[in-house]
Amino acid sequence: MNRKSDFSLSRFVVTSVMLLSFTSTTVIGAPTNPRVIHGSASITQNGNLTSIHASNGAIINYSSFNIGSTETVQFYQPSSSSRVLNRVTSSDPTWIFGHLNANGIVYLVNPCGVFMSNGAVINVGGLVAAAGNISNADFISNTNKFSLTSGVVNQGTIQAVNNVTLLGTSVANTGIINSQKGMVTMAVGDQILVGERGGNVFVGAPDGTVSVTTTAGKSVSNSGQIKAQRVLMGAGDLLGAAISNSGVIEAHNVTLNSNSKGKTTVSGTINASSTKPGSVGGTVDILGGQVSLTDATINADGAAGGGAIRIGGDFHGGGTLAHSTLTTVDAASTISASGLHWVSTARSIFIRPPARTARFCWIL
Repeated sequence: MNRKSDFSLSRFVVTSVMLLSFTSTTVIGAPTNPRVIHGSASITQNGNLTSIHASNGAIINYSSFNIGSTETVQFYQPSSSSRVLNRVTSSDPTWIFGHLNANGIVYLVNPCGVFMSNGAVINVGGLVAAAGNISNADFISNTNKFSLTSGVVNQGTIQAVNNVTLLGTSVANTGIINSQKGMVTMAVGDQILVGERGGNVFVGAPDGTVSVTTTAGKSVSNSGQIKAQRVLMGAGDLLGAAISNSGVIEAHNVTLNSNSKGKTTVSGTINASSTKPGSVGGTVDILGGQVSLTDATINADGAAGGGAIRIGGDFHGGGTLAHSTLTTVDAASTISASGLHWVSTARSIFIRPPARTARFCWIL
């Protein structure tokens, strides 16, 4: 079932490493040629609605997985923790312009890239969008190990009850991501393992070693809005990448880490504050080989005490955090980790090495 799209884009550069052409004659339609590889699934198409009933752990291969602006793809899964892997096996990228709904966790992997337009609305239990591939064995064993070959862009609205994970050789959010109870992870690399250790989600190389390949063009950027319990923007298995936030991030725990050869820049807002009575502010870590804050607002205020803000490393070079070689903070930036009432604050703002700046607003 294919239809001509009702939009026109003469040419769209998704990222510096993902160039996709789109014209008024481009055909966009529902997912095509589904083939169930593992588990059970039934796919029915009725007009603009595609309904997919999938068992937990189902794997479905497609020739294409696109959603036109007037179309809806609806997943029905056994529970909110059920997972379904949707893999595109052709050389066409995935374009989502319409609605994607699911009560469980949807994996969407395409080696040629995943693009969600500013008209897309995704409402799911959880989402993993990867511009690459994951093996059947790894998915079945719930090992989130991906090989990545292209980029992921979100310009639309992603609403998830739990985690949202975007992975590629470049990742960009210019839209809205809202994870009510979970974590938003945006990471770049060639080979990435997304795992959990001690209750904390991490991204890194599957074998524990970073790549020595070029990091040119590898970037994670947010110029939109992200709201979650935790947010991680990272460089995965790379020695370095460009990590930037010029938008708004609201979460209790925020980590931006471009690794030792990368650069992390913040010119937007990171809000880890809490006004709930008796609460303290959250944690913000801004790390990388070089760290730069320009007209940035970093807030970890708390009703009963400030949280922790670590920029370029930990206190006096201690701790386990990697330390930047250069940290700059301009005079227009504001960094705050104060108590909102009379209760004493944690006063935890650490900048390593000492920031190169004339003056900035430091609120304790």
